[in-house]
Amino acid sequence: MRCREARRSTGKAEISRCGSRASEQAVDTSVYFNGTWVSPFSPTSTRNKTFFLEAGGEVDVPLMHQKQDVLHMHAEGWYQAVELNYRGGDLAMLLLLPDRKDRLADLERALSTPMLNDCVARMQKREIELYVPRFTMAPEAVDLREQLAAFGMPDAFDNSRADFSGIDGRRLPEPLFMSSVLQKAFLEVDEKGTRAAAATHLQLRLGLRRVFRADRPFLFAIRDRRSGTILFLGRLADPRSATR
Repeated sequence: MRCREARRSTGKAEISRCGSRASEQAVDTSVYFNGTWVSPFSPTSTRNKTFFLEAGGEVDVPLMHQKQDVLHMHAEGWYQAVELNYRGGDLAMLLLLPDRKDRLADLERALSTPMLNDCVARMQKREIELYVPRFTMAPEAVDLREQLAAFGMPDAFDNSRADFSGIDGRRLPEPLFMSSVLQKAFLEVDEKGTRAAAATHLQLRLGLRRVFRADRPFLFAIRDRRSGTILFLGRLADPRSATR
């Protein structure tokens, strides 16, 4: 199979997908994202500040800081969210911050497409004082067989039921089937932007300074603002161990 590359550039945000080296043994695919913030953070405003861990305890991490007009929503007592745009206008990072540092797992369980759509629909543009960690994530590769089977494709991993004859033209006696699906991801967020790869009811209070301080575990998503498509989805529980 030839590598067919689709590259889409939106200003400073670029996404490329490439499928390569397909055979009976392996099919490799990759997604790469490189986006620059519409409003970059100033490196001189980044300071080491306290980050509160989900399981208790505190660590010092570099917190980027700036004040800007962003789309924001707050479900009192539950979570708040902000959307940080990348240059080009189509793509943005959505940050979901639970009000309590021990509720990240609850927020993850509630996460769904309708929940995200409702969150975005309720956002309003307002001036927010932002504190966001600078971090890099490069976790170990994950085998997705269990998740893909649960999504409705268990036959693909069964050598007696899998049917990939559309690929190699053969059904028996040597049929193709999936023995493993490994995914490794990388994500870096800093003052300039983001680089990533993978081979509600609002109470308005006059005079209140609005602060989005991500100094505790949170969820994040890089999404297409027009279609709602999620390109990358993740959680940050401990910035120190994000690369472990």
